[in-house]
Amino acid sequence: MAVVFVALALSVSCARSDPAPSTAAAAPAKAAASAAPPPPALTNTTPTPPPVEPVAPERLSALLPEVAGWTRGASRSETVPVPARYSRAEAHYTRGDTSIELTLADSGFQPLILAPISVFLGSGSSERSGDSTRKAVTVNGSPGSETWTPQGRRGEVVVLVSQRFVVSATGRDMADLEPLRTVVRAVDFSRLAGLR
Repeated sequence: MAVVFVALALSVSCARSDPAPSTAAAAPAKAAASAAPPPPALTNTTPTPPPVEPVAPERLSALLPEVAGWTRGASRSETVPVPARYSRAEAHYTRGDTSIELTLADSGFQPLILAPISVFLGSGSSERSGDSTRKAVTVNGSPGSETWTPQGRRGEVVVLVSQRFVVSATGRDMADLEPLRTVVRAVDFSRLAGLR
């Protein structure tokens, strides 16, 4: 928004430094300006597609990766009917005292599933609440967010793939977020995005 305000201020300044146009010439120009489309920053260029049936949870389970240096436990998958129908698969990874839960979910483009996640994916956004810090990031070309609570030595990395699939990793007993980043990057985003 700051950029828009600066642009408007500059255009007003330039208009004042030029000779004032005649009333007859100004009227068509004003009409053309009012009919012009809004600046790109104010246009939503990536609308969410209409909801679809989520993929079978077993197909998500097949994409839970093996991660070098980590022990993967048994996976679990299910289709969840509420608040909107979606499918998910999860697995636990351990290394020493550190434990990570990785979840792959298909939102089926359901707004009720995507809305709470999308709030934190805006480029450059960040917030602090108590000891926790959350900021927007990009992972393997997809928008995401990282949350870190140093006092509790726990964190979360969430990534939205192709506006539909959610990759989420939560962990505890970590010195930093690097273990979560490693596990999330091990997911094959291309294969996940290709599921139909």
